[in-house]
Amino acid sequence: MTLVAPKEQQSGRGTLINVDQIFQPTEIVNFEPNKWFVDGSPVVTTLAGLDFILGSEPDLVISGINEGANIGENIVISSGTVSAATTATRKDIPAIAVSAGGETEAELEAAYETGTAFILDLIEELEATQPQSEELLPEGVGLNVNIPGNFAQNVALTELDEISNFNLSFGELPETIGDGVGVLFSPNEEISPDEINNPISEGENFLAGNITVTPIDGSWVADEAVRDTKVSRLNNATSDLAATPLDILITNDDGFEAEGIEVLYNTLTEAGHNVTLVAPKEQQSGTGTALDVDLILQPTEVVNFEENKWYVDGGVRTTTWAGLDFILEGKAPDLVISGINEGENIGPGGAVSSGTVSAAVTAILRDVPAIAVSAGIDLEDEARTLTSEAYEIGANYITDLIAQLQETQGDDGTILPAGTGLSINIPVRFPEGISEIL
Repeated sequence: MTLVAPKEQQSGRGTLINVDQIFQPTEIVNFEPNKWFVDGSPVVTTLAGLDFILGSEPDLVISGINEGANIGENIVISSGTVSAATTATRKDIPAIAVSAGGETEAELEAAYETGTAFILDLIEELEATQPQSEELLPEGVGLNVNIPGNFAQNVALTELDEISNFNLSFGELPETIGDGVGVLFSPNEEISPDEINNPISEGENFLAGNITVTPIDGSWVADEAVRDTKVSRLNNATSDLAATPLDILITNDDGFEAEGIEVLYNTLTEAGHNVTLVAPKEQQSGTGTALDVDLILQPTEVVNFEENKWYVDGGVRTTTWAGLDFILEGKAPDLVISGINEGENIGPGGAVSSGTVSAAVTAILRDVPAIAVSAGIDLEDEARTLTSEAYEIGANYITDLIAQLQETQGDDGTILPAGTGLSINIPVRFPEGISEIL
């Protein structure tokens, strides 16, 4: 056993990476035999353990037991506990995230004891059924285990779904708190076992008092069938189309004054779309799926600084919720576009910690089609001239892409199927212009 944990509390930090620590010294302390702390996020801490502290790859990574359950896709992606586990699975190392519910300290302590015993049994069962010469879990797969604070009824092998033990949204704060707007919190009530409608629902089973075991992979990559469908649609689309005007919400992680989002706003507006810009007040690069835990049920600054343009003093998830729930008054836009980001977001390791991609995923989890757009950086180009060119090319490409998606959309009237989005990256050098390689 080797314990490697963050130096300080990191709840709700999700896939955040400490951008200010890149190529900078990071505090790592061996405070007891086989026990270390790292002054970094759960992702950075896990990487420190795997890449630096351990001399060899472990058989298993366990993250937790967390204080508080991590149930439902909208909450799980912002969990530091789950993100630590999926950092390991993206390195093809088996991992288990463990979280305990409980409304009182006694319930939480009981859940810790139940959870510890359950994890020991689970490891024993996994070892007993482990195929010869293979890992404890299939490549790239982890488990999300949640222990209810009340008496556990049964163990259920479940599937991640939209049902959680609580909900987050953005709107007017309750009168008991005061004036203003902010992130709203509402717990879901427990249910009885006979009220479970979907026997593999993680949320329903947990609310019914069952221990839930949910396979996770930590990857946001759509499967091959989804990609093939997109390729077929775009290959069959007509060139030089004019799009039907859409209601589009654009956001980013570079802040409301960033060049990329301004270029995108102007291009889409000139193409006839009804565009609302809602972006963070401050730079949020690398914050990934982090939640503004300190803003829950607290007044949050939301400013309409120009017509159809707003900034929010919060992270990308808070900002996106503010746009969808409050600024647009709950009327879902036809499309959310996040970007154009300064810097490419390539590969699952980088994309999951990207605020740009995370903003798009936040919209997708609200059943709104979304596209993340990023432009590359040439580090030798100090004036970012090439990146500025990529912004223009990217904005024009997105405008054409919207028209192609509209032409090839199905009868349901949405330009992308529910639960899927696109991540688009524009390189900084174009010796031959853009050529399609779908």
